Amino acid sequence: MAGPFVESDRPRARALRVNEERFQLVSRATNDGIWDWDLVTGAVWWNENLQTNFGYAPDEIKPGVEGWKSNIHPEDLERVSQSITRAIEGGQNIWVDEYRFLRHQGSYADVLDRGYIIRDAASRPLRMVGAMTDISAQKRAELQYRALFENVSDGLFVLGIGKDGMPGTFQQVNNVACARLGYTREELLQLSPRDIDVPEWSAKQEENMARLATGEPVLFETEQIAKDGHRIPVELSARIFLLDGQRTVLGIARDITLRKKAEAALRTSEEQFRQLADNVHAILFVAIPQPMQIVYLSPAFDELFGKSRQESYDQPQAWIESIHSEDREYADSFFARSMQGLQAEMVCRVVRPDGSVRWIEGRSFPVADAKAGSSGRSELWKTPPCAGKPTKN
Repeated sequence: MAGPFVESDRPRARALRVNEERFQLVSRATNDGIWDWDLVTGAVWWNENLQTNFGYAPDEIKPGVEGWKSNIHPEDLERVSQSITRAIEGGQNIWVDEYRFLRHQGSYADVLDRGYIIRDAASRPLRMVGAMTDISAQKRAELQYRALFENVSDGLFVLGIGKDGMPGTFQQVNNVACARLGYTREELLQLSPRDIDVPEWSAKQEENMARLATGEPVLFETEQIAKDGHRIPVELSARIFLLDGQRTVLGIARDITLRKKAEAALRTSEEQFRQLADNVHAILFVAIPQPMQIVYLSPAFDELFGKSRQESYDQPQAWIESIHSEDREYADSFFARSMQGLQAEMVCRVVRPDGSVRWIEGRSFPVADAKAGSSGRSELWKTPPCAGKPTKN
């Protein structure tokens, strides 16, 4: 039996009507799939974005909550069903979950679903209103980012910046960083750069953070300390970028252990060469063509030519002035061929400052610079050594 309409109910009815109108306007204004689930009757209403986003006309999805559940990916269904039941029965007001939802054409969309549970004065659930957002594009981007993040050969570190402007704890690290330093991901995410950097770098941290704050990327060589205490030489590059609106540091650490060993071996080799060259009677020289420069000339030059090597360092072709005038063209050709990266030989006379004459025979051969190995550019060839020895006064 219907009772008389009480005048005091008018404002409440008017407010209810306004709220319903607002709900309808919001459901049209958003790109999300809006749903309204009557928890008493089981009826579910969807807005038109169910068709726009997922391809279903309103009458193509099964009525009630079972129509929603039947489109959840089988691998996600139990988890999602349990999470929404816990929210409803556990007295919560908000429910949020991510899962895969079947599109009309057969593929699955990744969705973020959020619901608000409306309860009566006794906290009994009456109604649940929610919004389903298609986050498939975001998920693809995340997968691409994660694939890149985990498959580079360098250690990657993402970290926030504290209120003092100094680095905070690591927010993300990749597998390479964990394996190289000997930490699990969980362990490494509890640490900050100060825990893995050598003391020399920590002392310069404020200076480098100030450079990063200007937007300038930082690149330098340092060492990181592994969990077992051993040091790993790295080339570290860092820059600041915005992540979720927060200033964040991306650090890329490249292991340069092999490079350092090669550099040490090269220094040893160069020292051995210098000791040999400094103690033989023949003249040994190393020259590069572009720009033309003599980078090494052994001490035997001073004795055989009777003048200081410094002049040839300053003027690479000055030594030719000491060649006998009848042999100078020949010597010029020898030097030119050498600078072109060609093997060359010569026999010529050197006129010393005291007027005495020495006969020398010279040989040169090219050695490709490491950078020229792939480019083959002749100007990158070095030309050691030329051996000159006195043959006749």
